[in-house]
Amino acid sequence: MRLLKQTFRRSLSVMLIAACLSCATGPAPQHTSREVRTSIYYDNKGAELLNRGCYAHALRYLQANHQHYSAADDQEGVAHSLNTIADLYFRTGDMTGALSIYDDAIFVFQSLKDNSGAARAMSNKAATLSAMGRLEEAKAVLDQADAMDTEHAQTALRLKTRALLAIKQNDLPQAKTLLARALEASGGSEASIRGSIYFTSGYVALREKQIDPAQADFNQALEIDRASGAYFDTARDLEALGKCAVARQEYRQAVDYFKRAAKIFALLKDRSKADEAAAQLKQSAAQADIDIQATLHWIHQWLDESKGSPLCE
Repeated sequence: MRLLKQTFRRSLSVMLIAACLSCATGPAPQHTSREVRTSIYYDNKGAELLNRGCYAHALRYLQANHQHYSAADDQEGVAHSLNTIADLYFRTGDMTGALSIYDDAIFVFQSLKDNSGAARAMSNKAATLSAMGRLEEAKAVLDQADAMDTEHAQTALRLKTRALLAIKQNDLPQAKTLLARALEASGGSEASIRGSIYFTSGYVALREKQIDPAQADFNQALEIDRASGAYFDTARDLEALGKCAVARQEYRQAVDYFKRAAKIFALLKDRSKADEAAAQLKQSAAQADIDIQATLHWIHQWLDESKGSPLCE
């Protein structure tokens, strides 16, 4: 997501302005508006929570962020906040809501003549359409994104999204080619994009029963996601590595991966994903004859605790 980079730029700009003004002479400086200062805080907090996988908490900050940018009539901030809220809707399964908000973001980006921002939102919209099975519409939107991205700032994202479309069309060789190109273009991209490229590449390899390449890609995704504090994505990577271990009939190793994944999902209060990982954990534990009662105790306790997730404070 571009939000982290955008937030950094905004935060850095404020610091640079403050540094310059502290040694300047002449008329009193014009202060940054309260709404912009507040929106920078919400940018940082919302992006951090979203990266962790704390979606409900992140939404509160991102909505407040959108309100403050709107109050300041900061249309660049409005556009980026809309795109990020739509990303969150996508990740939580609200595809209809995501589409509507992506369209709003695209409109603002185009009004600003921000081709890179528009291309990013279009790529995200295409991924949503692809996930909904609306493949022809997804392809048309991706073609628009290609034409819009004149600075090639979103090349890695666009290629990864085309790979997702190819997967939906069961064209795995084309998906592999697109993902390899996306990885080559991802050198300057944020961690979330590079991690997702590796994860998607691992998924394709696993679909083709190429276990060694799949495991290598999932390990790369795990390294990136763990280093960036992306808890949900880390758990997703661990679960995928567990599936690789099952494919090799290495059930003891699978137990280790599924344990770690289920515990993170439970800490995030994602009952559906925690239950799914726990079910795979039970199956592998039965094959390896390993007692997992202590782990199941923690999973159930963390899911049932009334207080919020400690990872989202």
